[in-house]
Amino acid sequence: GLANRNLGDGFLVLWKMPEAGVQGSEMVGMSLTMGTGDLATRRSAIADRALISFVKIIAECRRSPDINRFLTRAKQIRLAADQTPIDFRPEVGLGLHVGWAIEAPIGSDFKIDASYLSPHVNITMLLENATRMYGVPMLLSETFYALLSLRAKERVRKVDVVTIAAKPQGLFTFTMHNSVLEAPEGHNTGDIIKPEQLEDVPVEEIEGGSGAEFLWLI
Repeated sequence: GLANRNLGDGFLVLWKMPEAGVQGSEMVGMSLTMGTGDLATRRSAIADRALISFVKIIAECRRSPDINRFLTRAKQIRLAADQTPIDFRPEVGLGLHVGWAIEAPIGSDFKIDASYLSPHVNITMLLENATRMYGVPMLLSETFYALLSLRAKERVRKVDVVTIAAKPQGLFTFTMHNSVLEAPEGHNTGDIIKPEQLEDVPVEEIEGGSGAEFLWLI
């Protein structure tokens, strides 16, 4: 995804969906010259990868050695001061939605950035804020859920139905365990950690083409 701007303690990240009749896409590195069926498949693949990237963000925050060292140090300080240690843990709230937006340059003579104006951006912000209410790290709108592949939908559960912009909208989440696999030696943030059954599969094959299918096994 493309990190566009920060909104207080949050960031707006976007993926550009391919459109019918548009050729080429630097965002996904794929040709978009095929038919409608292929277009729907590519949109579904981007939705899957957007979800996977957010799952990866949560996992990396939980396994980060730098964050864990800081948390351990905080506990040691409280113990040294004869205070009850608190299990500090950074939490993130992520919202995923799909819709149209107006792309426009906004700035000054010194700095101009692309900005995206749309009620759908506001819906994404609502989803992010609602993660605190529902106590989940991630919320997906029903519109976004509809784009996911069947493989991804199997791993998503519905949590509620709410009214957004005068329309009923289902809310979904991706359930994650609190424990994550420890990173191997030399791991860089964002790298794929392959399970034993995929040790012989090159990382390039997992990440490229129809790699989203492989990624659901990791």
